[in-house]
Amino acid sequence: MTEEKKKGVRLTERDLRIIIWVNSHRMVTVEQVRKKFNMSFLAAKKRMYELRTVEYLVYDKVFQSKPGVYRATSKGVAVTNDELPTCKIRLGSYEHDLALVDLAIELEQKQGACWITDRQVRHQKGITGVGTKGHSPDGILEFPSGEKIAVELELSAKGTNRLENILKYYAKSHYKEVWYFVKSDAIAAKIQAFNSSLIRVFSLSDMIEFKHQPNSNVQTDSAIIPKKSEEEKAKDFFRRK
Repeated sequence: MTEEKKKGVRLTERDLRIIIWVNSHRMVTVEQVRKKFNMSFLAAKKRMYELRTVEYLVYDKVFQSKPGVYRATSKGVAVTNDELPTCKIRLGSYEHDLALVDLAIELEQKQGACWITDRQVRHQKGITGVGTKGHSPDGILEFPSGEKIAVELELSAKGTNRLENILKYYAKSHYKEVWYFVKSDAIAAKIQAFNSSLIRVFSLSDMIEFKHQPNSNVQTDSAIIPKKSEEEKAKDFFRRK
């Protein structure tokens, strides 16, 4: 009798998807599992605990004042045949990594697109470094048509030179657009100062686009204007206010 059966846990297809999804994002909270897999909070909490008891997941309480997080174990990676290795928590990007999971869930659900995580992108490209040469988006929205939009989450402002190099990389890339989600007007203004037609900047808090105006960082109250094609209209999830 296997250890899983002894403990009363039988893996389901959803369990396998959960483990793979958790590993693709480095770490997730129970609330994020609930939102992603359309479960009640209690059901998500119970299942994550059960997957932890059979060592497919590990639980970390990093900050006393914040929810604990789950990560995939080597056993979880093996049982799902996941190509991604396990990973450690990065304290330097802890807030960013969890905020990115929330953003990914919302964009994926409202856009009807598939979210490719930065871990998956780096694994596919064999990238291990950071900066210009090794830069990859925080995530990619891939639509049924095959079109891809790069997504960047900026909780703090990057240095001008680094940002310039990243935008040069995108100018030569295959992405249709690059969507920046920012935490402040100041960060939005810094990105828009480069006047790139490829870049669109949105407020992380309300998903409203910053309309670029010369010598101004004022955020407009208009949402993205849908393009004429049906496909572009389908992509536009921002509500007019």
